[in-house]
Amino acid sequence: MARLADLVPLALLATAACGGPLAAPAPAATPLSPIGDGEVMVLLVVDQLGAWLLEERLAGLPADGGLRRLVAEGIAPRRLELRYATTDTALGHATLTTGRWPHESGIVANTTVDDEGDETSFLLDDGARLVTPDGVGTRAASSLARLRVPTLADRLRARRPGARIVSLSLKDRGALFGGGRSPDAVLWYDGREDSFVTSTAFADTFPSFARTHGDRASVAARRQAPWTLLDPEFVRAHTRLADDAAGEGDVGGFGVTFPHDFAASSRPAMAFVASPRGDEALLTLALDALATHASPQTTTLLFVSFSAHDYVGHVFGPESWESLDTLRRLDAQLALLFDALDAQVGPTRWTAMLTADHGASVLPESDLAHAPWCAPGVVDPFERPCAHAVRVDTEAFAEHLESAAAAALGPGDWVLGVASPHVRLTDGARGLDAAARARLDAALLAALRQEPGVVEALSLRDPAVCTSPPARLEALCRGVDPSAGDLVFTIADDAFTDSTYVRGFGGGHGAPSAADRLVPLLVRAPGRAALVERTLGEADTQPMAVYFTLADRLLGGSGDPRR
Repeated sequence: MARLADLVPLALLATAACGGPLAAPAPAATPLSPIGDGEVMVLLVVDQLGAWLLEERLAGLPADGGLRRLVAEGIAPRRLELRYATTDTALGHATLTTGRWPHESGIVANTTVDDEGDETSFLLDDGARLVTPDGVGTRAASSLARLRVPTLADRLRARRPGARIVSLSLKDRGALFGGGRSPDAVLWYDGREDSFVTSTAFADTFPSFARTHGDRASVAARRQAPWTLLDPEFVRAHTRLADDAAGEGDVGGFGVTFPHDFAASSRPAMAFVASPRGDEALLTLALDALATHASPQTTTLLFVSFSAHDYVGHVFGPESWESLDTLRRLDAQLALLFDALDAQVGPTRWTAMLTADHGASVLPESDLAHAPWCAPGVVDPFERPCAHAVRVDTEAFAEHLESAAAAALGPGDWVLGVASPHVRLTDGARGLDAAARARLDAALLAALRQEPGVVEALSLRDPAVCTSPPARLEALCRGVDPSAGDLVFTIADDAFTDSTYVRGFGGGHGAPSAADRLVPLLVRAPGRAALVERTLGEADTQPMAVYFTLADRLLGGSGDPRR
């Protein structure tokens, strides 16, 4: 049994992050067999839950909550490290579920610039159609067409064709990778439909188990009562900020202090996801999926990406009262999920792994003079800023880049758009002769490097630029691809990309700082402690692949993402 005092020291974690062993694996005292028929594997991702956020709050959560239960019944929490520069949702989920770098998996951005210059989901597929509770619609939907490698779910399906696989999230980029290419069900929330949806890439009908709690009426019902604090004592004990801290965003009248009234917001869909109600809906759907799909005859894989924690962080900030209440409520929801698993399959017949897709940065408006990590003599392992962070507004980049291009080449249509971390040029720019293109690239790169918060930029015109990059470019090159853009950039440790959910307000991520790169790992695997410790103790050249490797071994695979 792990105790809260057993949190792995930073020095030991740094050894694991560099590919060395956590500790010499003890002789196997328990079977190393994978989970079998009738057992359930639950893979959980809490979006934007940086290791620093969980470690500072874990001890204050109730002992009967879901997070403390994972610690008490599993291994001591570890930290995983992302080793690419752009710490965003799609990259994180794809890396966790494939064990491959973003440039290998093909998933290198949350959004992309389409042929008309509009920013769209990186996973949007014109060949797929959205499936709502009302049936197949006319709008394009998301798929895994851009993914180049197998996922955990794909490998499980190949080994055990009868396995039951369900993946849920508030975001398409949070749901699709967990379900793989042939799930029994994959669902995410669509704000325009104001309901959960799926895609014809996976099914032509809406899953029957989700009709009761995944439709518009169910979502609307969750917005009837205002959002109030569940545990005021927990919130006040874990933040140095006021409820109306500077920098918090207001979603169309939703407000910056408790209580938050959904009826007052002109953006009800955004208010839904930027509150615990979104994750509560996911928990209900997860329980419905287990009741429908879990079977004594086969293995069940349930993947849930709890996205509300990310949306709340983007709107209110990671140290806000709202963020703390969201985590406290999620902890209670996880306890309900685990209790349901106990009742349905038995306490020893379900395994759970919990991590995050990336961390979080503090608000630029935050009073850092009183931040504990900025006290004299303190060395912060998470590299949080002690001067004002920079909110990077990539929407302004395109106009600045067009001005730089015009100065270099004269008036013209040169820049199609910007979708972090890529800049896409027009066909006209791509068709320039070598000398003119060199002038254009030089002007645009210089302009990018002058943008507040940007520390590096390069052109992908020559694919060899990332074949053997210098050390300062390795992290950037691992997360980019020429198919997504012509130029790329990375931001400083003390910066983050403005989400634009409430433009100019709220928190974010996207930087290569330890606050963004280090995420927690909690594992509960009854009867398989030796398998867990052996896997975590092995050398690994990509620490984030530990999540994939361990999950794949528990599901009966080799754990090697390339086999």
